[in-house]
Amino acid sequence: MELLFIVIIAIAIVETILSSTWNRAYFSYGIPIFSYEPALRNPLPTKIDSKKLEYSQQPKYFVALKVHRFSDKLFGVREAAWGGFGAISYTPIMHGKIEIHDNGQLRITGVVNWFTVFFTIVFIGLAMQWGSDDQMVFVLPAFLFCLLGWIYITQKKRFIELADIAASQTSDS
Repeated sequence: MELLFIVIIAIAIVETILSSTWNRAYFSYGIPIFSYEPALRNPLPTKIDSKKLEYSQQPKYFVALKVHRFSDKLFGVREAAWGGFGAISYTPIMHGKIEIHDNGQLRITGVVNWFTVFFTIVFIGLAMQWGSDDQMVFVLPAFLFCLLGWIYITQKKRFIELADIAASQTSDS
């Protein structure tokens, strides 16, 4: 039990470091759980200004999305580490990348966070182990999946909005 706790904390620390330091490999590779290609009016995008993109997507209630330019054709996307006063913060289940392909198509991809996968596996395992009451074996994982589903839908909407803003930047320039 202690080992699982240590592993969960270690994964959270490593993932936080990779995310906050904008590790290119961390944002480039992983298991995709979301993908979206907005329609572009102009198939040949110009440079996207990551700071302009970041500031144009200011949420009312949630922490801001941060955007980092790796190259003219690859950007990393993640939730801000600290939400500030009044912002709703949650443990994100994905981080993303915006890619501009040679044909001019823009795509945003959400890649699952390691912590989410490991925590879900451990949580379900522990619920099954501790669940002497048959109902709890189903109630706890159902609660977790509902929570993760809400977070996924929230992030998906925010990623789509960000991709649409990026597409409009490429079309307006």
